[in-house]
Amino acid sequence: MAKFGQGFLQALTQPSYGQGLFQLGETLGSTPGRLARLEKMKQAGPVDLAQMGVDQAMRTGDATAVMRAQENKRGIIQQRTRSSLNSLELARQKAMEDGNDARAKEIEDIMERVATSGELSNTEVRDINGRTASEVNVREEARWQARKRATGEQQKQQNAMVEQTASQIAVSDVNINEAVDKLPDEVFTAAMKNDLLKQAGDLRDLREKNDEAVREGDLTRWHQTYLKDHPEILDSPQLREQVDIINAETSNPGQKRRAVKLIADAVNAHFNEQKTLDRSKENRDFMAGEAVDFVSGMESVTSFWRGEDLVEYINDKYSIGSEKEKT
Repeated sequence: MAKFGQGFLQALTQPSYGQGLFQLGETLGSTPGRLARLEKMKQAGPVDLAQMGVDQAMRTGDATAVMRAQENKRGIIQQRTRSSLNSLELARQKAMEDGNDARAKEIEDIMERVATSGELSNTEVRDINGRTASEVNVREEARWQARKRATGEQQKQQNAMVEQTASQIAVSDVNINEAVDKLPDEVFTAAMKNDLLKQAGDLRDLREKNDEAVREGDLTRWHQTYLKDHPEILDSPQLREQVDIINAETSNPGQKRRAVKLIADAVNAHFNEQKTLDRSKENRDFMAGEAVDFVSGMESVTSFWRGEDLVEYINDKYSIGSEKEKT
């Protein structure tokens, strides 16, 4: 068997793709069968060349040379692996941009296998795993946030339109049903019209009760019940004084009517305030439902949620047919 010098082994285990290859060829040129070996090297790739260095080092029995040759081969494999991963990542990103999440996940799985077989570190392999699902969730959250802002703004505009229209109809003498029916469908949705009917009806009813109370100079049974259910209205000393005026036998009709008017106005203000609070709660419940829908659609587990995964928890608690969903 031919013997090779240390200079040959060093050139073989650490070729530099170019000048190193010519130097290696010159070294081989002084050995038997140089032309055949040089031709084999020309056809070999970087990994094959590195493996030739490992094989030759093992034949020498030099442990240091073997370790150096193996490390050189490992470095070349890792370099080429990372280059392949960069190309695959571009393809994965392109699939994400096209909205093809399934294809992006397939490429991610390939990347993970390539990284593992390419002797990359566990950290580099873990960095690949779950990348697509994480980006999908970030994208969907951004979409949900945009939809939430748009929905919230639209809801505010619709509520303001309904309140204003309901007030106008309530203080008029027109038939409420007929007035609502005449509203344009392209502006007022069916849900808005239903809300309008209720609000206008409630306001009309309140107006009539207030007019009756002022006209009679006494609180109606409805007013008395409302004040009983909402005693905070009479926390004002001025309003308590008006109650005393109404109940006093010495008060004349004019004094009683003025007292009733002040209390009726306070009731009216409280009634409208409660309506506003109720609509705010409805909006919050609506957005909470949107949030549940968003989390239920997430594709990856939520590591920040301890115990049962948050997605599974939400689906279990709020899915159709669950006790939470029914309430």
